[in-house]
Amino acid sequence: MLVLRAAAAILWIPLLALMLVAAVWFGRSGGSRAGLNRWARNCGYRLLTVERRYLDRGLFPERVPRGLGVFHVTVEDGQGNVRRGYVRCSIGILGLLSEEATVRWEE
Repeated sequence: MLVLRAAAAILWIPLLALMLVAAVWFGRSGGSRAGLNRWARNCGYRLLTVERRYLDRGLFPERVPRGLGVFHVTVEDGQGNVRRGYVRCSIGILGLLSEEATVRWEE
């Protein structure tokens, strides 16, 4: 019985390591910005710069609901016009599923 418990514990170590690697890969591959990337693509914009905003949320001073993130972006449209603004959109796993995004442009 003790041998079975030890074997089961050893099997958890590779699983936890795999989960850690997957989480790091997901964050670095842009998975945490999936909603932002989808918004830009659907609106015909090319993202030039992206900064995730945690405390200074710019034009979104109100509380941001869980599952949404605020990004300060610089985009270029199809005609070459450059705009700057703040986008509030789904992040993380929710970013893969939700189409929700709100933009407020700097004037």
